[in-house]
Amino acid sequence: RVLLHVIGGFGAMHKRRRDEDEPEEGTEKRLINLIVRIGDMVDLHSHLQSLVTVLTDQLGTFRMTITDTILDCARGLQPKTPVYGALCGLLTAAEPRFGEDIVADVQRELQEALDDHATFSIRGFCRFAVELANARVLTTDSALSLLETLLAVREEPDVLPARAEWFCCIVLDCLALGGATFSAQAPERLAALMKSLREFDAARRAATVSRMPASLLAYGAATKAGEVTEHFDALLSLVEALASESHNWRSACLLAPSRPLAEQLSVVSPLPLASVHVPAHSQGCTYPALRRLRLGAAPVADGDVPMRSAEEEDGDASSPGGVAASGDGAGLGVADTLLLEEYTWMIVSQFQDSHKDAAKLLIGLQDNMAVDACAPFIETLLSMMLSLPSPRHRLVYYANLLLDLSRMITPAPQMLVRSINSLYSSLGRLDAELALRLAEWLALHISHFGYNLEPFEQMWAPCLSPAPIDGALHPAGRAGATAHDAFLSYLLDKAVRLAYLERVRKELPASFVSHLPPKPKGSAAWAPLGEGAATEPGSMAAKSAALLNRLRTKADQADVLGWLHRSIEPSDLPILVAHSLMDAGSKSVSHLERLLDKFHWLLEDVAKEPAAKVRLVGAIAAFWSSSTQMTWLVMHKMVRREFLEPQSIFSWLCSAEHSHRLAWHSTWEGVQLIFERALSQFKEVERELKTEEKRYAEYTERLADIDDGNPVDDDNPAARRLAVKKSSLERARREKKALFANFFASACSALDEYAKARAAAGEALETAWWFAATGHIVSIGRRYLTEFSLAAIEAVAEAEELSKAVNEAIFKPLQQLVAWQL
Repeated sequence: RVLLHVIGGFGAMHKRRRDEDEPEEGTEKRLINLIVRIGDMVDLHSHLQSLVTVLTDQLGTFRMTITDTILDCARGLQPKTPVYGALCGLLTAAEPRFGEDIVADVQRELQEALDDHATFSIRGFCRFAVELANARVLTTDSALSLLETLLAVREEPDVLPARAEWFCCIVLDCLALGGATFSAQAPERLAALMKSLREFDAARRAATVSRMPASLLAYGAATKAGEVTEHFDALLSLVEALASESHNWRSACLLAPSRPLAEQLSVVSPLPLASVHVPAHSQGCTYPALRRLRLGAAPVADGDVPMRSAEEEDGDASSPGGVAASGDGAGLGVADTLLLEEYTWMIVSQFQDSHKDAAKLLIGLQDNMAVDACAPFIETLLSMMLSLPSPRHRLVYYANLLLDLSRMITPAPQMLVRSINSLYSSLGRLDAELALRLAEWLALHISHFGYNLEPFEQMWAPCLSPAPIDGALHPAGRAGATAHDAFLSYLLDKAVRLAYLERVRKELPASFVSHLPPKPKGSAAWAPLGEGAATEPGSMAAKSAALLNRLRTKADQADVLGWLHRSIEPSDLPILVAHSLMDAGSKSVSHLERLLDKFHWLLEDVAKEPAAKVRLVGAIAAFWSSSTQMTWLVMHKMVRREFLEPQSIFSWLCSAEHSHRLAWHSTWEGVQLIFERALSQFKEVERELKTEEKRYAEYTERLADIDDGNPVDDDNPAARRLAVKKSSLERARREKKALFANFFASACSALDEYAKARAAAGEALETAWWFAATGHIVSIGRRYLTEFSLAAIEAVAEAEELSKAVNEAIFKPLQQLVAWQL
């Protein structure tokens, strides 16, 4: 069952088909609508009473619809879990049998979620079970037993730290909801739970293995206190705050509709919840967490750019979307802020198909609670977007949602400016992959506001290196270039791709203009010839003209290849052929693609050997030296046509001549696309095998029925097709293994050469290049950690006898990740 009804319309999927007439279908949709919308009105008490009256009258006809919709809402609208708990309590008071049904359904759904490792469903149904206890539908003893079962996961033999911490977070979340009930009815058991959680916290702080790896934090090992709040720490702080005398388990943002209904609910007889079993960890299970970036007042670390104060910023800089008030959430206490962050995470995690519905729900949440939730919204969304190893949704989803909030909440644009400046000030420490992701998002965001970067000029300009006299084409390659140069260069490169160079330049502050990418223009290895100009016999220009003339006159392939091999040095073949074709096809990408398809035989011939393929990569990069975008675009098109292999690109990229590109964000955009394409092909082969296995099983079953159970002959078309698919998968596995092994071998070799050269010169290793290169290499391993064997990669590294610095920078973080979650 999937909850399809959102705030903009009707609809739900149910387990059964209905043959009722039209009026009955209309009633069913109306009931779904009423249940989903409960709690969206200010007067929740009267809203609940009215809905209970309507639903009680319809329980006889639409019992399954009502229970299914409530369960869907408990899973999909988790901020309103207390409302659905109170609703079930009132319905049970009116008809006790409803309580029996809902308790049985919750136990069944929770066990299914645990078996499937459906993390958000597990959390939703655990929250719902606690709220049923608050509404007296469920016994307090059952709810506490459930929490004790979940907490016992931390005592499993060799439990993964990520798993133990995640289940502790579920328990803390539930304690925030049920603390008032538990403290009143079972204070000893509540105290025991809190004691266990504090002991777990002390143990995780004292241990090194069970701590979250630094590579999952936004600033890595350089993360300062107060910059990132881990999920467990946030929820423990929330529960400690709610349990204090100043709160007494109450908060403006903590919904508790069952409390004022205590008299009506007193007639309900609580029911026990059957026990559930928590399955052991299995390969592929993940444990999502919200690591909060604190962007409003992050402490300044060594090397960071000091931020202007809020007072200096407010009112003197326009921002994308308009001038706004501070929106810093002033007046919100710790408990309210943490609750709003959790609600934001719940809503955004569930409403992945519609950013507009998520935005409306967030605005409704703020309005119903009558608080300024701008700061929690913005910080949580940026934290989710910049989560590691990868965000839950695609980047464009967060871009659209942040755009929606910028238009719906007045302080949001200024809050975004302040948050971006906070991240910019720490670019020297920010994870390399996150810097790339931040630039990609910001390019999308400013595209809706005329590519206006003026609000950032005063903060950003002093951090940029001056434009060089020699006119270096890539700012990241300048002497003295910083992480800020690389970030702005990549941001502008992405912006130009969304529009065009003149459009972006028009609104750009003067101090940023030097970081604009040049207009893409191919540059052959020989000087361009004017019309009618003569060429020197035997020159590269003359040979290129002769080659193109033969191709235009449709000369025989054998004659063309014979002439090439007689007239051209083998080492010059890739650059002559590649530059000739790219020069002829430089009018447009589609024109170039047609030439690549038409003369594929030519490229295949000149790039037969691995060394020739590497030279072909170099020829592409040399021709498009003014445009990293075109360089990678052409490389990917040649990889897709199998003229090039990923290894040839890795070898060229990590060579001494070109390894400086390892610090460029655009490089890693291209490298990541190589991995995405390869893994997509691998998964397609896996799907094809599964489909063929299913077809073979059906085939053998039919034959067995026909032949009265006699064994099926293995030599049949279906068996042969299955054998082919199995062989294809084995080949794909070997290629995937080689892809990762070749990447890490090439990248680590480049790092090793750099480290040895710096050591020989007596220079410090920790440079901007080293930080960016190692950060991006680790990010590839972190993102695809389940796709390769780290032990096999380490074996390759041992054979290369890499320096200690390389092992510490690359393999140690990956080892920590494996110990943490795999």
